[in-house]
Amino acid sequence: MKTKRKVGDESEKRGAKKVGGKKVKGSGCLWYNRGDYETDRFVYQNKFTSKDFYVLTISDLEKAKKDSISKNKDFIFSIDIQGDFYYIFERCIVNDKVESSFKLNDRMEVTKQVKLTKDIIQKNWLINDKYILISEHEFLNGVIK
Repeated sequence: MKTKRKVGDESEKRGAKKVGGKKVKGSGCLWYNRGDYETDRFVYQNKFTSKDFYVLTISDLEKAKKDSISKNKDFIFSIDIQGDFYYIFERCIVNDKVESSFKLNDRMEVTKQVKLTKDIIQKNWLINDKYILISEHEFLNGVIK
């Protein structure tokens, strides 16, 4: 039986491969080397679950941003739900044309946390007018292209 750490490592490796990045040594446990994987432009914080939902907290997004600042990069919060990847990032890292191509479903207001089910996460969302939540396909073809 695989441990949670082993499954997490595998998720990080898959995530890094998808974006052409590399896994961060120690998976961000070192105070001077945060994040789970990174590219030249982004630091990725990866979360995974074998459940059909993920509970997203605003404090997790704020922590990911803080960790990326030390590397002078933007952050991407990747969520692996049963092998399907979804990405959350600050709205300011894409221009209006790219943002409009995402066809954002609607605005989601989140004060502390939200349960992202497979039904909800299948759509692209604007969270608190600050973050964008999109699918892997949209992300790979719109943000890092």
